[in-house]
Amino acid sequence: MYSRMPKIALYIFMCISSFCIAQNYDEVDEIVLDYPHFKSIDLLAAQIKSDFVYDIDRVRAAFVWVASNISYGKTLDDLFSPKTKIIYYSERGRVRLLDKVWAKKAKEAFKNRRGVCFDYSMILKELYDRFGLESKVIQGIAKEEIRALNGEKVYKNHSWNAVKIKSEWKLMDPTWAAGFVDVAKQVFVPKFNDHYFDTAPGAFIKEHFPDKRRWQLLEQPISLNTFFSAPIFLPAYFEKEVELAPLTEGLIKQTENLELEFAFEKFPKRNQLKYRIFSDQKRGRIKNMDVERQGDNLFVSKLQIDEELKNGQQLILYIGKKPIIAFKLDQ
Repeated sequence: MYSRMPKIALYIFMCISSFCIAQNYDEVDEIVLDYPHFKSIDLLAAQIKSDFVYDIDRVRAAFVWVASNISYGKTLDDLFSPKTKIIYYSERGRVRLLDKVWAKKAKEAFKNRRGVCFDYSMILKELYDRFGLESKVIQGIAKEEIRALNGEKVYKNHSWNAVKIKSEWKLMDPTWAAGFVDVAKQVFVPKFNDHYFDTAPGAFIKEHFPDKRRWQLLEQPISLNTFFSAPIFLPAYFEKEVELAPLTEGLIKQTENLELEFAFEKFPKRNQLKYRIFSDQKRGRIKNMDVERQGDNLFVSKLQIDEELKNGQQLILYIGKKPIIAFKLDQ
C-alpha cells in the first residue's frame, strides 16, 4: 500500500463553489495529486479508503483523482470496437447486464487514462460504490447555445454524477472539472476547475439539465425552454460576486435607440464591466460599460451602440479580462 506523511499546502486551484468556502480540501488534494500510478480501480479505491476516514474526504479525493488523471477523448479501441449488444428477458436483467457493460467500460477508460463524459462519470461511480456510498450517473443536456426551442426535440449529450452524503445529494461534473477542449487547436487542455465539485443546484442547473426532473435538486424545477432561453453562464461568473437579475433572457433585442440593458442583483465594487460582440467567427474589441445603482438591490447597465446589431450575433460581458455571461442577439 502506498503511504506518505500528510502535508499541508496552499490551494493549488481556485475554490469557488459555495461548499468549498466552508470546507478546506488543501490536504486531501495534495495527497491525491501525489499518488503513484494505480493499475486498477480497486487499488485506487483501497488507497483512498486507507488515507481518508470521512466520506466527504473520500468523495473529494476520488473526484480530484478522476479529474486530474483522465484525459478527454476517445481511444482507438473506442473508435474501432463494435457496439455492444445485450440480450435480456426482464427489466431487472437489463439493468444487471448494463451495469456489467458499464463497469467494463469504466475499467477500460481507467486503464487507458482517457475517455468521454460517460467514462469520467462511470469511473467516479465505481469508486463511490467501493466506498459504500449511494451514487448515480446522471444523463442529460449540457448547454452549448442559447435558443428558443419552439417544440424542437433535444437529445442528451452529457453525463455527470450525484452522490449522497449524510442524506444529502451532491452534484458534480468530473469531465468539466478536468479541463476544456481548445476548439481552434482541437486539443484537450487539462485545467482543474473546482466549481464543478459539490456545485449548488441553483448554479448547476445553469449549465446542466438532467433527463429526470428530480435530479435538478431544486424546490422549483425549471423547464427545458427556460434552460435554453437563459444566458450562458461562463466559469468566471461563479468566481465573481455578481448575480444577474432573475429571469433574464439570453435572447436580447436592441431598443429603438439601439440600446441594450442588463440588470444585476449583485455587482462587485471597484470592478469594470466590459463587453465584446462576436459575429461570423470575428470578434470585436473589448469595450467598457458603466454600471449604475438603481435602488438598494439593483445595478443596471445601459449599453448604447452606434449600429444596429444583426440577428444571431453574440454579446459577451466581461469583468476585467474574464468573460462571465454570453447573450445572443435576436432582432
